Formats: sequence, C-alpha cells, structure tokens
Amino acid sequence: MKPYKSQFGFTIIELMIALGILGILTSIGLPLLTNFRDNATIKGAAETALQTLNNAKFESIKRNERIYISASTTCYAASTLPTCNCTDATTTCDIAKKIISDYPETTQATTLTASATTQFFEPRNGSFSTSSTITFTKKGKIVEVQLNSTGRVRECVKAGSVPGIPECS
Repeated sequence: MKPYKSQFGFTIIELMIALGILGILTSIGLPLLTNFRDNATIKGAAETALQTLNNAKFESIKRNERIYISASTTCYAASTLPTCNCTDATTTCDIAKKIISDYPETTQATTLTASATTQFFEPRNGSFSTSSTITFTKKGKIVEVQLNSTGRVRECVKAGSVPGIPECS
C-alpha cells in the first residue's frame, strides 16, 4: 500500500462558504460606502463655499475695499472687481472662482439674485449687503451656506443627514 500524501488546497464547499460570506459583507458595505462618498462630496462643496466666503470677508477688511460676490446655479466667485462673473470664462475674479462641476452629482442653487455690484462685503465691519444663501443638493441631502447681513457665514443641513454639519434652525 502507498503511504498517504497530504493534500493542499480548499474544497469546493469551503470556497462556496467563503464566497457567500464575501457576498454578504459586500452587500452590507457597499451602501455604506456610497453614503459616505455622497456625504463627503456635499460636505466638501459646502465647506469650500464657507471658506471662500469667509476669506472674501477677511480680505475685504484687510484690503479696506469691497469684495463682490457673484453666484449662479453652476458657480460662485469673489473679487475686488464688480464686473467679476463666475459664469463668464473671460472674466478674472482675483479672490476666488469655484465651479460646482468639481463636485460630481451635486447641484447648486443660490439666492444671490441681485446683480454682482450690489452683493458685497463692507470693509468697515465685514457686513454683507443682503442676507443670502447658497444651497447644495445631492441625492436628497440639502446643505445650505447661509450669509446674513452682519457678515456671519455658516453651514447647516436643511434635509437629510450629513455628519459634522448641524441642522438648520
């Protein structure tokens, strides 16, 4: 009789069990990963707008001149020039110019409805000409960047849940 040689490898049953466990873990983890990505995208868009507006406010005070804000449904910009228009590729905006397409599947709405020459930060005290809102939406989540007439800029969640951003009151 020949001596028994040990076999190396997995049986088909062991492979099927391993694949079944992998499938269950993937079906649990994939929606969580998608939700995490969506939250990170909308939070990044809102925080960039928040930082841009705060920077424009501080630049207004530092330079002792008005900083004009221009916004549309696709972009927003800050500039010392009242002619800065974020939708026009030929205009120069010397403080900031952000395009919403940098954030996939995110849409932007704005209440900056007056012309760019009337939307500005006042250099004397950092106040803003009128209360305004930039709203970002992605898959049922709505995050607002609110700018009041005293110059306070804040972000809050209007609908859905985005960790790290408080709900709007």
